[in-house]
Amino acid sequence: DLDVRTQYMDDAMNSTTASTTPADQVDTLIQIVADENQLELGEAFNDVGPVGKKVPQPSVAEASKTTDDLEARLANLRS
Repeated sequence: DLDVRTQYMDDAMNSTTASTTPADQVDTLIQIVADENQLELGEAFNDVGPVGKKVPQPSVAEASKTTDDLEARLANLRS
């Protein structure tokens, strides 16, 4: 039940903030902050896309490792 509520709230917040946040203003703000702090953004933000539209997905190897780690921890707790 808590997972369902959490997912619902996450979806609501993401859709609200993504639809009301102008992407060009966000990009401009990021560039201003980077310039003020002598940071180089390089190509890091060019492939990201619009704000709130992409969620990083773990690779298959990372997901498998995480699952294995969790299973090992659970086995240790049970013993």
